[in-house]
Amino acid sequence: WTEGAFKRLNEMYGTLKSGAPAKKGYHLLRSQMENADIARIINSTEVQSVLRPKLEAPKKFALKQNALKNKSVMARLNPAAADAKAARAAAPAAAKRKAREAASKE
Repeated sequence: WTEGAFKRLNEMYGTLKSGAPAKKGYHLLRSQMENADIARIINSTEVQSVLRPKLEAPKKFALKQNALKNKSVMARLNPAAADAKAARAAAPAAAKRKAREAASKE
């Protein structure tokens, strides 16, 4: 950047004190903050003394699970459920076997 380039920029965009002669209604943006070190400002004792205390996080509750779909939950609720399910699965085969035996005796 040369001195001439900076003069040309001042002619086009103006300075903070004067407007832009080449651009109608344009003005340079002025910085909103003097000190841009936000973290230092927020963590300063002056600001922290005025703020209210930090809120506690809400308690997280366990998601309820469907025992009819989840075998481990069903086993926890009803330890005999696995045996009952196996017995129900074996019942038709046993009934068929008994019917076959009864038919063969006749």
